[in-house]
Amino acid sequence: MRMAGLLVRDFGSLGGVMSASWWRLRGSVGMKVANAISASRDLMRRALTEGVAAGPVISNRREVVLLLQAHLGSLRRERLIALYLDSKLRLLRIERISEGTRDSIPFDISKIIQSGLEVGACGMLLVHNHPSGDAASSPSDRDAIGRLSRVAAELDMHLIDALIVAGGECRSMLNGWTKSTNEL
Repeated sequence: MRMAGLLVRDFGSLGGVMSASWWRLRGSVGMKVANAISASRDLMRRALTEGVAAGPVISNRREVVLLLQAHLGSLRRERLIALYLDSKLRLLRIERISEGTRDSIPFDISKIIQSGLEVGACGMLLVHNHPSGDAASSPSDRDAIGRLSRVAAELDMHLIDALIVAGGECRSMLNGWTKSTNEL
């Protein structure tokens, strides 16, 4: 318990601890604890990925939200990922598309589409985070998603949803739902 308090004090929050580099953790708590935290972080991501990959992605929103929180919830810079799905909505691949700054991210439609075609995806979920903690979509978010949706539809690869992870929320840009981590 004392170690947890020290970590939260040093990194500002649990999210700060979970997104801290191994080097920063090592400087705060030593090599042994830094290794343990890094291993725990990897195990958590793998466990969440296995749960989602084992069955239909869309039918279990809870697992998707937990997976996305693990991948993006505590980052200090925006990251864009795509979850590519087969015709039965099973996960084919999770791919990092781009890294951005604290408040913007490059959006390369051709890379998103090309990656989907490479794995034979029929659909995709596009997800990015807002480190500010505000899950509201920006005008540039909505414009980029509209363009992607039109291009993907032309190629029979459907954009199932576009999600924003921010703070403890995961918000849908297309379907209008918001899920708080506290509600899970």
